Amino acid sequence: MQLTLIAADDIRQLADGKILAVGLYADRTVVLQAPAEAIAQMQEVPLAFRLSLLLCVNGLSPGSHTFQVSMQEPEMSTPRALGPVATRPVPEGGSATLILNLDPFLARAAGTFVVHCQVDGSTQLSGEFELRVREIQRVSAPKGPSTQTAV
Repeated sequence: MQLTLIAADDIRQLADGKILAVGLYADRTVVLQAPAEAIAQMQEVPLAFRLSLLLCVNGLSPGSHTFQVSMQEPEMSTPRALGPVATRPVPEGGSATLILNLDPFLARAAGTFVVHCQVDGSTQLSGEFELRVREIQRVSAPKGPSTQTAV
């Protein structure tokens, strides 16, 4: 079995079964911009934003399978569950897709987040993404009178 993890701002499954991803983080590096004050206080006051994860589990036998997803955050010793156990039918070809819309996603630290997917209560698969936080650069208005003239 193999797990493929994709991160985006928003992921949805359309009525025809296709998956739509908006704001795709192709290299699994999520870059969040925030004011310096908010970055300095991340551990006490987490940064909140929307994050969606797409998990594709390949190599499954046909039939019904259960999936429990959890996430190990940087500087945290215990993974936290990301929703209830999900059951998915797996057709011939052996793959299942899970979409997790984390809104809000609360980030207390930048770094590597490890997503664990337990299949049928035993097999553990993992994927990861990196969260980077950058300071928003403030833009100040020009000082003094404008040098442009009206025509």
